[in-house]
This record gives sequence, structure tokens and C-alpha cells, in this order.
Amino acid sequence: MKNIKKLLAISLTVLMLISSVPVAGLTAFAVEDQLIYESGTLDFYCDIDDVQTCERFAFFASRFKERDGSFRNQLSDESKLFYDKLVEHYVENRNYSDYTYTFSEELVVTAKYDTTEGKVVDDGTGEFNDTIAEIKDMVLDAYYALSYDYPENFWFRALSYSYPYSYYRYTTEEGFQGASVIFTQVVFKPQKIYENSQNDITAFDTAVDTIVNEFETYFAEQGSDITREDKLRYIHDYICNNSAYDYASLEDPTDLAAHSAMPFFIGDKLHVCEGYAKVLKIFCNKLGIPCVCVSGDAGGAHMWNYVQMEDGKWYLVDITWDDQTSKIYYTYFLANSTTVGFNAVPLSEERT
Repeated sequence: MKNIKKLLAISLTVLMLISSVPVAGLTAFAVEDQLIYESGTLDFYCDIDDVQTCERFAFFASRFKERDGSFRNQLSDESKLFYDKLVEHYVENRNYSDYTYTFSEELVVTAKYDTTEGKVVDDGTGEFNDTIAEIKDMVLDAYYALSYDYPENFWFRALSYSYPYSYYRYTTEEGFQGASVIFTQVVFKPQKIYENSQNDITAFDTAVDTIVNEFETYFAEQGSDITREDKLRYIHDYICNNSAYDYASLEDPTDLAAHSAMPFFIGDKLHVCEGYAKVLKIFCNKLGIPCVCVSGDAGGAHMWNYVQMEDGKWYLVDITWDDQTSKIYYTYFLANSTTVGFNAVPLSEERT
């Protein structure tokens, strides 16, 4: 995290100035009271669908320039470490418990102790508030990257998180109530999309593997000449033939399942655009095909995919719009910016 060494140096200097011995001793000098050690916890809840969060993700996604199939590479160094731990915990090990992450280095900042409120607050320098904002950035960026890179984590969507902190409180001769605050961890708390959704992880994973095995068997039967385009077309049609758009969920903002891949694998196969895009992403993850989920505007909030082909270029795939009740279209299958869409304009104009 940025400024860690600077903040650490400043805070240690403060402690040493008010201490008659090295910091480890914590014996007060020129202060009214001994240094007081206390602790607290800051709790936050983040709804991924609220306006602030959506705007934040749009900004985050705009940094996706390399298009290497993962949002991870757009993260800060600390956020990457946090992301990797979340992948290990929730994707590889398929845990569903809260996860406590320990920062690679402690964050130590100076602050003020508000005697009226009985808590630490920013001392006017901005260090305390900036550090809280920095932790928030680290947590949310890692979470957004995880949710788009690994939609197999269907069972949670929003999240809450908290970070415990400790501080040494002191009073100067001038009567200033100061504090040296230490942040060491953040606790990630996934919020389920429906009651006991975590209990469906095994069934979901089994269904995914069953279909992927069917795909691999079919592809093997086609011989070595089968191309990535052939595979994607087969997957595209499979999703279209086994899905339907869930219009009813649009009237129910609490129906988060329709925005996940869950209905396709263990549900009623009804979902919205986000579900379509996440299903394709899951299949591509399993089959080693570079693919990303893309949030944007197409006359309204929408999600689709980009898929990388053998030529190294990325092409748009929008299974939601190709899956019409009349028939399966291929207008949005491996399309590019000049492709003319249903709105009779190039995709570069149709969507952002």
C-alpha cells in the first residue's frame, strides 16, 4: 500500500518524542498520563448494486487496458495479495466462511482522540481518513475483480467488511489528545444471495463439471481440426438452448439469483444478462479460453463478454441478445466495433 513507510516513520517519531525510552517501552514523558492502549473495529456494508458502487466499478473496469483475461493485473500490489487469498479461500478451497486478511505491512498513522465521542478521528492532517479510504479501495477493487474473474462464486454478491485496529492514546502538555493508530487486518464477510446459498456450492460445482465433461467429449470427437470458434459457437448455442431471460426478476430487486450463474446449473435456467455472461465466463474458465465479463451501457445497464481468439484479438460475444424467442442469432457472436447490431448502428455506437 502507498505511503506505508512514510506513515510508519511519522507515527514512530511521534511515539519516540513522547517517550522517555524506545517505543517498545511505551513509558510516557512530558504527558499528563501514561500511554493508554485501546482497540476498536470499523464495520462497513457494501451493496454492489448501489449507485456509488456501480460508478466505482465502471471506473475500475475502465483501467482494464491489457485485456489479458483477468482483472487482477489492474490491482495495486496489496490488493493483488488480498485478491489471491480470496481466490484461494473461496475459489480453490470453496470455503464459505468469513476471511481474515493480514496486511503485508502494518499501517500506522497519527490521529486525534475525540474524548466526547470516545473514539479516534482524523487529526486534520488527513492521514487517518486517507488510510481508511486506502483500505476500502484495496478491499473493493479485489472484490470486484474476484466477482468478475470467478463468477463460480455464485452464492454471494454484496459484502460487508471490517477492520480491527489498535491505538496508543496520549495527552500532550498542551492538552492535545493524540493517538497512534495501527491497522493490521481486514475481515471479508460475503453476503449470501439467498438464505443458505452456500449449501448449494457442491451441487453447483458438480453440474458445471458434468456439462464441461460433455463439452470436452464432444470436442474430442470432432478431431484436432476443431477451432476455438467452433467450440465457442457450440457453447453459445448450448447456453441459448438451455436458457431464457428472466423478465420477472426485473420487477424484484431482491432476486439476486437471476444475476448469477446459479439458475443455469441448478435452478430454473432463468436469468438476466449478467447470468448469461457469467455462465459463458465459467465455461471459458474451465476450458482455458480467455474471456472477460463486461459491464456497460447498451441503451440501459447491460453485461456481455469479450473473448480472445487465436489471432490474439478480443471479440464481443453477447449471448443475451443472440438468444431470441424466435431463433438463435449470431449478430453478437465474435463481433467487433464495426459490426452492425440490432439497432442498425455499429457496436461502437450501440454500446459503451
